[in-house]
Amino acid sequence: MYYDNGIYYYKLIGVNNPCIQIPNQSTITLSEIFNITNGNNDYSKFQPTTPTNLSIYYYQGNPKLVWDLSEPSEAAIYDVYRRKGINGTFSCIASGLSTNEYIDYNISYPSYLNPSSYYYYKIRARSGDGLLSSPDYSNTVSIKGSEPIIIEKGSSETSEDCMSNAPESFDIKSIYPNPFNPVTHITFGLPAESSVILTVYTVTGNFVTNLVHDRFSAGYHTVTWDGSEYSSGIYLVRLVAGDVVKTQKMVLMK
Repeated sequence: MYYDNGIYYYKLIGVNNPCIQIPNQSTITLSEIFNITNGNNDYSKFQPTTPTNLSIYYYQGNPKLVWDLSEPSEAAIYDVYRRKGINGTFSCIASGLSTNEYIDYNISYPSYLNPSSYYYYKIRARSGDGLLSSPDYSNTVSIKGSEPIIIEKGSSETSEDCMSNAPESFDIKSIYPNPFNPVTHITFGLPAESSVILTVYTVTGNFVTNLVHDRFSAGYHTVTWDGSEYSSGIYLVRLVAGDVVKTQKMVLMK
């Protein structure tokens, strides 16, 4: 960007288009700049801004994170990091999210969360090509009991990057809780972007319901199944990702 005679001139790095000019005092978003300078709208090559206003609260007994979308919103996917305790180390717990909210089903209150411990969360945006949000991570939030507290601004001290923390194989990582009544959360891992079909069957092999039939990025993803309309018993959840098929048991107890 440069300024000349009341006009700001902008050019996106790596985009082979002429500079655009914006009169002084006018307002334009990064998305609008990108649309003007890049006719093919390849947002994967555009670096998103840092996510802002991360907040946390309890949603049906689990910590829920909400934040403002990065700019341009079309460019950003989000990775979530968590640590336990003030002296813990941040680790990636979810990657490649396309929305600006996340529920941590692995932490609940009061059955699992130790009331004497804080859990800390922060997020970072990146583009499809892996360009990380600039300048850094979001603010960090913590939760203890039922009260959220914003404790610090962004920090780059993270032990495991989400992009390097992708699963080594296609698999169903966890079903929590299990047994359950009536809702459970199924987390599966993908080492690479893949089409995914997630289906529930009875233990005798009869079809019950289709939970997912979509394409997902590499990383861990969580799907919720509400079994309130079904009878107690043993069910099978079947993951089909590419040429891989994985099956696990889950128990609905009413």
